[in-house]
Amino acid sequence: MISILLAATSSAQSGSNKPAPSWETRLDAVDLANGSIVVTNCDSNTHSCSRDTSSFTTADTALKADLKNFKVGDHLVGLRTDEKGQLISVNGLAYWWFPRTTRVLTLIGFALVLLGFAALATGFAPQRFVIGADNRYSNSKFQVALWFWLLLTTYLSAIFLRVLGPGWSFFGSVNIPQNLLVLSSLSALTYGGAKAITTAKVDAGVAAGVANPKTPAATPNFFADLVQNDGTQVRTPVEAVAAAIAPTGAAVVAAPAVAQVLDTSKRSFDFGDFQMLVVTLVAVIIYLIAAFHFLGKVQFAATVSLPDVDTTVLSTFGLGQGAYLVKKAAGNVGTT
Repeated sequence: MISILLAATSSAQSGSNKPAPSWETRLDAVDLANGSIVVTNCDSNTHSCSRDTSSFTTADTALKADLKNFKVGDHLVGLRTDEKGQLISVNGLAYWWFPRTTRVLTLIGFALVLLGFAALATGFAPQRFVIGADNRYSNSKFQVALWFWLLLTTYLSAIFLRVLGPGWSFFGSVNIPQNLLVLSSLSALTYGGAKAITTAKVDAGVAAGVANPKTPAATPNFFADLVQNDGTQVRTPVEAVAAAIAPTGAAVVAAPAVAQVLDTSKRSFDFGDFQMLVVTLVAVIIYLIAAFHFLGKVQFAATVSLPDVDTTVLSTFGLGQGAYLVKKAAGNVGTT
């Protein structure tokens, strides 16, 4: 008779990164129709598995239903059989506890690695990724960069801890759940939509003979750029503008048209920008906390999924992004 009794002991509950069980079994095959499984015994301290396999069956309907939760390659604990070799129970997946310090250092480490790559790509000025052509911080660029940074940091951290705990046989195979995928797609869509709206409006203005209102700022201002509009557009005769900027004594070519001049001294609070910033930060903080807890218990599963976001966060995020795009489409270029 094979009987393996595995459970989480006080060493796992105390935060130790050493797994409590001394043995585990790797699921090599499962036949749900006949209620049979093929497993291999493994040492959970070294995660090495023997070459000998064992087959077990069960007629228990409830146990057959439980077997649907496991995949080939999972390492199981609490597998029990009776004297006839019939499967009695399976407690669940083996897992490895990681203390808070390990999780914090892992997340910070990969966040800094990604920031380092960004710095190298931009000549040690990673802020350029979130600054637009007008030398102002862009809301759409900031939110997509921040979310991408967090998502990739969590993904790399999960892969690293799966190797650090269970071992190289669990490298990779980290999936993105549905709501998280939708939220990430909304972030990218907002960035692309904002870029398309601004480009179309600028091109239309230039074609109509109106000067480009996206006048570059002298210096970017992080908080002001993200929660305030760019300024107030003032319609000024072209010849007056030309005279103001022409060198002393230079000839000024008169033109009957008018130009849009942006008065940056008249910037005002923009609720649409503020709403988008708040919604993005709330989503990032909630997901960061969820990811921190997720990385504390790394399961010996063939595939795992990153923590998902709830429908409230997803809906709020979508509404914030949608409101921003509507405001962007309805407003004037250079003031929104």
